[in-house]
Amino acid sequence: MLANKQDLAGARNVAQLHDALRLGELAAGGRHVRVVPCSAVTGTGLLDAFEWLVTDIASRIFMLD
Repeated sequence: MLANKQDLAGARNVAQLHDALRLGELAAGGRHVRVVPCSAVTGTGLLDAFEWLVTDIASRIFMLD
């Protein structure tokens, strides 16, 4: 999950979003979840988010062989 708008005052942080969306429950159920703080305005965090996404998907694709 991309936690956009992190450049704005009052933006919820990763822990707050994780708790509010109950992502721990999804992860416990086998889902791959990660909250990445980012800002579309500054570009901060975007590369990290997409690298994680590509790596996560690739790891599951290669498990099908």
